[in-house]
Amino acid sequence: MCHSAEMQDRVKSPYELVPTESLRFQSIDEPIVPLTPIQSVSSVTSKQKTMVSRELDEESGKKILDYIYDEMNGSLISKKKKRKPLAKPGIADNGHKNAFYIPEQKNSVTTTSTSIFDRISDSLGLKTTSNVAKIDLDTLVNNEMTLEILIEDCEIPISNLRQANIVSTFQDLMALGFTPMDLTRDRKLFNVGTLKTLFDADYKTMRKYNVPIDIEHIMKGKFFASELQTLGFTFEHMIQEKGIGRSQLHALNFSLSDLINLGLEYHHLRILDITKKRALSPRPDGFGWDKETYELLKMT
Repeated sequence: MCHSAEMQDRVKSPYELVPTESLRFQSIDEPIVPLTPIQSVSSVTSKQKTMVSRELDEESGKKILDYIYDEMNGSLISKKKKRKPLAKPGIADNGHKNAFYIPEQKNSVTTTSTSIFDRISDSLGLKTTSNVAKIDLDTLVNNEMTLEILIEDCEIPISNLRQANIVSTFQDLMALGFTPMDLTRDRKLFNVGTLKTLFDADYKTMRKYNVPIDIEHIMKGKFFASELQTLGFTFEHMIQEKGIGRSQLHALNFSLSDLINLGLEYHHLRILDITKKRALSPRPDGFGWDKETYELLKMT
């Protein structure tokens, strides 16, 4: 009984599994975005944990094939010729390498017939399990499929493509025309949590690869302050580089607390020409910020 009690004491609580600093209150105006099928607590708390890959699910695969064959009149077979793999040395019955090179024997009839079958099924636009298995990043790029198309037209969770190793890095997302807008097209299919957890990418990653995220993206994409915080976004560069004006900041309608969390500092108010009266006056004429938080901002 004591041994059992000790085991129970060692079981971690949910608060240990998810660090408390990562928790946040959710605005009543924000929709609750469910985690994608593979965004479990363990995946959120351990970026180093290796993802168990699997084949692309048939439903997602057939949606992609529908678009390729029916919308694009495209093909799975790349026009680029792939390099043939180098032949491996032959292995003798005793498990050692033969002293002389023995090329690997292949059934040329089987290889040729398989190639012919692949070409025929592809030319006929057959949405077979075999053709689903042939989908890779090159297939999507060659058929001009972007994240926008995959999300809005095909309604495919990007996490499915990640788990099938069709896309696995931020560069892969860039090959599919990634823009910040993709994160809010349909939050159930792709969102900032998916980007950060499954691709280990954030605002710094975007800046590193020269992917712009400006005030137009934020406003048109209707980003929540909490989403920008998850990305590690800061207004510092945007304000210093005159990439946002007073009217645009006003239109965002973020609370002063949210803006402070996103890097707003008191000296930025002078740059944006936000006086104390304008800051504390109620909307729509002013920003409607609370006086207590404003005074705390002055002290920073």
